[in-house]
Amino acid sequence: MLELNELPTFKDFVSEKLKLLSLKFILIFSLVFILGSLVPVVLLKVKNERLSIQPVATYLENLVRTNDRIELQKILKSISISRNTKIDLINDGKIFSLTENLERLDQPFIEPVGYRIFGINFSPKYYNINVPLNDNTFVYISCSYQTLIKDLLTYLTVFLWAIGIFAHLYLKRVNALISESLMPLNDLEKDISGLLDGKILKTEKQRIIELEKIRTTIIKTNNELENAKETLAIEKAKKLNAEAYKKLIHDLHNPVSSLQNTVSAINDPYMDYETKKEIINMIPNIADQLLSQVVAAKRNLDFDSVNLQKRDVKECLNQCIALINGNNKKGKTIVLKIDDEKLIIPHDPILLQRAILNLMENGLEFSKAKIELKAIKNNDHVSIVVSDDGDGMKREDVPVFFQGRGKSSRAERQAFGLSSANHIARVHGGKLIYAKNEMGGASFELRLSL
Repeated sequence: MLELNELPTFKDFVSEKLKLLSLKFILIFSLVFILGSLVPVVLLKVKNERLSIQPVATYLENLVRTNDRIELQKILKSISISRNTKIDLINDGKIFSLTENLERLDQPFIEPVGYRIFGINFSPKYYNINVPLNDNTFVYISCSYQTLIKDLLTYLTVFLWAIGIFAHLYLKRVNALISESLMPLNDLEKDISGLLDGKILKTEKQRIIELEKIRTTIIKTNNELENAKETLAIEKAKKLNAEAYKKLIHDLHNPVSSLQNTVSAINDPYMDYETKKEIINMIPNIADQLLSQVVAAKRNLDFDSVNLQKRDVKECLNQCIALINGNNKKGKTIVLKIDDEKLIIPHDPILLQRAILNLMENGLEFSKAKIELKAIKNNDHVSIVVSDDGDGMKREDVPVFFQGRGKSSRAERQAFGLSSANHIARVHGGKLIYAKNEMGGASFELRLSL
């Protein structure tokens, strides 16, 4: 089976087929034209031969009547040389004068065996023309095929040059028409690619009914998938609180047990002072474990209330940058890009900050050297985009993590960061969109309505 990159584009495929068709058309047309042109060329040659006799026809009759064979042969010889032909003058069925082989004088005239078409006798060596002078006398002209072929080749040379120019202009115009005809198909391909990447939600109508049906079907299917994912995300969010509590209880079990054992050991009257001192030094580590588990679980708990107020989101973004810089242990580059104008949107700063930090912490973990946070105002929404220069995610994994079913790469536990951000976006009436960015890594867009 051919790989996708080995297949030709539709434009290349159609162009190749049309080139073959055009070549066949030109060859067949040329052959038919050549064969068809042979007849008028021969008829034109015959007409010219007859015209060479007609001006002197009356004079030739008088020379026959006066029996002036010397003058007659001189005239016929002159015409024969100028036209590269053989001429016999027949009177009363006998050869009265001729330009070659004088031994045939006064011999009965026998016409060469051949095929007669359009009044022309095509014999093996010559094509022969009969030009009557009167009822008893006619001139019989024998023309060489070599001269005919030479004239035909001259004609064909001019014709082939004309055909070549015509073919070049024809193919150039065909290719231009192909490109123009395929523009709607190219637009549709861009629309589909945009919808798949989450970059374009509104596409231009196609000018061809079949392509417009495909476009509307794809958009309808895309919307149905988005609605299905949203419904699934809402159902998952309802379970998120209970799952987070269960996870919190499970994760707290070991550090709580360790703390309980530590306290019991401290209270043991038979344990020496040095051992108790070592145990006491372990308590801060156990407390850190407990605190980190509680903080991680709190991020993924359901929200009892949401305080959506219209305010500038820049303050929230600056706080996120400050917090993530404090957690940037490896010194990666963190870039903030914000429009100069105010970005006033209804949002809960605490929840939105939590969502952005979740995305930036993911970027901090999976990026190679750079994380970018930017906010862009559009016609009806503000896009807050977190991008990194890592390897990105597999597209099939995106819904898994958005729904909270993904596994963290840091530990064998559920990864709730993306699902929490997705849930916060839904709470704000927006959505979380994943796409590959120009750096090659992941790009998560929080799209919030104005």
